[in-house]
Amino acid sequence: GLNAGGQASITPSPLAVTSGGSHSISAVYNGDLNYQTTSRTTSQSINKATPGGTLISSGTPSTYGQNVTFTLTPTGPGGVAGPTGTVTFSVDGNQRPSQPLNASGQASFSINTLTASGHNISANYSGDSNFQSRFQSMSKSVNKETPAVTGTEAPNHSNAGQAEKPGGDITTTLGEPIGTGAVSD
Repeated sequence: GLNAGGQASITPSPLAVTSGGSHSISAVYNGDLNYQTTSRTTSQSINKATPGGTLISSGTPSTYGQNVTFTLTPTGPGGVAGPTGTVTFSVDGNQRPSQPLNASGQASFSINTLTASGHNISANYSGDSNFQSRFQSMSKSVNKETPAVTGTEAPNHSNAGQAEKPGGDITTTLGEPIGTGAVSD
């Protein structure tokens, strides 16, 4: 029906993306006692949407040896199905295998070998039939680990006549041995 201003409108279901073409939209007015029947046709092109979303990481800041997960969640406008496809993560320019978007619309990548320094992490969403591709990047700082030092009371095999000094093992917080040491005066 017509509104008080003599206009009619509809909100169609989302129209499919047109690649090099357009949708034909027609309107027909059936007339009344004072006006004739008339119709009009127009065309409408639908472009791929630009997805939103943010690249995030766990553990900020992170420590060497710690598992860090990077997640990208491409989002679409409300009322339409969200993006599908894959995300390719890169660490300092080194590309990792592509990850598909899961049922929640997220792709994640985990790594525990980031060295103690700054890293450039990027995520490249592939796009799909309704959404454009999208590239995002972030910087990730990884701090040095503080090793644990465990001491022993066992002698460190001094020569006769020398004072005995207790020694110890130096390990990472992950339990990896990284050396031995002796107590110094």
